[in-house]
Amino acid sequence: MRRTLEIIPTFILILTFIYSLYLKSVNGVWVNWFVFSLVGLEVYTTIIIFIDAITLTGRGDKGTGLKSKIFYSYLIVLLIATIILAFYLMTHN
Repeated sequence: MRRTLEIIPTFILILTFIYSLYLKSVNGVWVNWFVFSLVGLEVYTTIIIFIDAITLTGRGDKGTGLKSKIFYSYLIVLLIATIILAFYLMTHN
């Protein structure tokens, strides 16, 4: 249950990212939504990985269970994707 609550904000930020792309397609004000979602995904996933790793080591758990591997894989893939997207946008705009 705790990890589900940690993942819900990432879905909200992804929906915000998609909404900003929709606003761009209809010539709306999209830059603020886009930046908020991209930076939010980068900062939030970094903080959650750090905090969850500290709580696991504090309990003596190694985090080698299937749920932990799926959780960390999701967050790390999301973090890498947002960093690559940010680098791409920095170099091409």
